[in-house]
Amino acid sequence: MRTVTLYIATSLDGFIAGPGGSLDFLESVQAAGEDYGYAAFTEGIDTVVVGRKTYASVLDMGVPYPHAGKHVFVYSKQLNTTADHTVVHSGPPADHVRELKCLPGKGIYCEGGADIAHQLLRAELIDRIVLSIIPVHLHAGVELFPTGELPPGWLAQDRIVYPSGLIQTTYLKA
Repeated sequence: MRTVTLYIATSLDGFIAGPGGSLDFLESVQAAGEDYGYAAFTEGIDTVVVGRKTYASVLDMGVPYPHAGKHVFVYSKQLNTTADHTVVHSGPPADHVRELKCLPGKGIYCEGGADIAHQLLRAELIDRIVLSIIPVHLHAGVELFPTGELPPGWLAQDRIVYPSGLIQTTYLKA
């Protein structure tokens, strides 16, 4: 069975995006040559699952789509077409990810956003969470966890504190 990983960053107060979906807070930890393990992580995946808003945010960054060459599924009931490297899926994400986990291949990356992450967590389909805490407070925006805290049943496996102040913790299901 393939592993699903939620690899995501939040502010100290638990927001994955600021008001209006802004991701500007991520810039506070950008350091030349530092990717916080992201390149190594993406080498171990061949499938990306993402919600429409997060997909649009990535495209709006003005950089080449970072997951070209991988199987990308965008969950949306509104979006009809995407770039040729993606497939729009209008059905329930949990049902689809459950099917993907049974197919041969590498890991599956839950890129976000919060709604997709919540659905997959509720369905117990996420096996690992790599959570990067950015040392800023946003006070408003899109919360990762509705309660403000990691759901019960997760154990911290390792923690890395970077010179930028970013703290990255990997959690596995208990």
